[in-house]
Amino acid sequence: MSKTKKQKYILSLIGTIIYQIGMGSITIMGFLNVYITSYIQLNQKWITMHYGLFLQPILTFCITCVSPIGGLIEKKIGFYYSLILSNIIFLIGLFGLYLTQNIWLCYFFFFIIGSSCFSLRIPVKNILFYVPEKKGFISSVITVVMSISSSIFGFIGESVINKDNYTLKEKETFYPKYICENIYKFYIIQMICVPIFTFFSFLFIYIYDSSFENENEIEKLISNSLYEENKKKEENKITEQDKITSKISNNEKDENDEEEKKKKEEKYKKDIKKAIKSKQFWLLCGIAFCVAFLIRFVLLTFRTFGALIGMSGETFKYLGIIISLSIIIFTPIWGYLVDKFGAKIILKITSFLCFISGVFLSLTINYTSIFSLFIAICIIILSGFMSAIRPYSMEIFSIKYTIEIGGLILFFPGLSGIICTIISFIVSFYYTTGEELKTPYRVIYIIGSILGLIGFGLNYCESGEKFNFDEEEVIIENKDIKNDINNSYISMTNI
Repeated sequence: MSKTKKQKYILSLIGTIIYQIGMGSITIMGFLNVYITSYIQLNQKWITMHYGLFLQPILTFCITCVSPIGGLIEKKIGFYYSLILSNIIFLIGLFGLYLTQNIWLCYFFFFIIGSSCFSLRIPVKNILFYVPEKKGFISSVITVVMSISSSIFGFIGESVINKDNYTLKEKETFYPKYICENIYKFYIIQMICVPIFTFFSFLFIYIYDSSFENENEIEKLISNSLYEENKKKEENKITEQDKITSKISNNEKDENDEEEKKKKEEKYKKDIKKAIKSKQFWLLCGIAFCVAFLIRFVLLTFRTFGALIGMSGETFKYLGIIISLSIIIFTPIWGYLVDKFGAKIILKITSFLCFISGVFLSLTINYTSIFSLFIAICIIILSGFMSAIRPYSMEIFSIKYTIEIGGLILFFPGLSGIICTIISFIVSFYYTTGEELKTPYRVIYIIGSILGLIGFGLNYCESGEKFNFDEEEVIIENKDIKNDINNSYISMTNI
């Protein structure tokens, strides 16, 4: 029996959640850098712990770079094959990581693993076609699922690798061999889990079909069946000459359809190029960069910096739980606020909170417990910022261009992560211990705070007007999405 649009939406949402749970294990990999670097140091004695700082930025940067091409890959090979290809690339990268003990090869395989995440937004875009009016809700659900998945796999990673909660002693910079060698066990867990979660997601996901848009699906199906039956009867009556004429007509129709398809593809590419050149696009990119700088720096360095100032493995486990609970509690709240007050308002709020957090991080760096609390607050700010920037970019540029344009905007938080890592790496050459690092880190937190304030100002420079593409505004007159939101503009989300 054919399922209704609502049933397909619910099942597809469940399938998307299952898929995101599996992919969430990838995003946590860079945060295990202290163990990966310690293991590699057994073979390459010259490296320092700070070489591991590049792992998470490489991963994040690759994810943001490949996200815009996810839609193009889906168009070429299809929805399900795109997700399968993503899994194959991931397994190749992870297997290479499993075999190597070289820091440069490790960077290369992290690049491959990050590249496998081009499929992250494909299921999310499919869900949005079902319920574009629930952009805040969908964004919140996906953010919560990804963060829960990352926390679960992070907890599993810590438990498998450092089950004794070993803490680095004073002047000790690497974990002992018997601990860091356990990183292999976590790789094996990922090799098993990611393909399994992907396979089970296929059992639930239905690709959006515009032919099932209204409530009278059954009547349509019955009507179509009767039409086909009558059509066959009529075809049996027509002459051979009529068949030839019909065939010629069909060929002409196919040629016209092919020409129309090419025109649509050309316009699609032209629209994207026009959007990229717009002032609105670059203002959103600037906001994304400025607000993400501080938060990216905190996320990329707290694991290594915390280990150097004496945080135990157990502390990191509980900090991970606190972060997860914060996201679970606050992300739905952010999603509700986005739908209630608008994404632009939430962007302003999170930008200002970023400014405040940078100040407090610099002041509490000597107090481990309070400092850890502000790390969790930075995660809450990040969840709010991402819950707003994704829908807002689509309010401006439409769901039709969700993967390409939204992905390019979210490239800039990844770029800020790379810059943060380079800064941290340079600083580590001059300041090697945890105590020595506190001074330059205070300065960087203040810089991040100032950038947050700049991001807050850029919000007032962005007009919030819908972007007008070539011939017409992108309104919900598309054949794929019609009559659901009373001629309002569609927005998108993105993992």
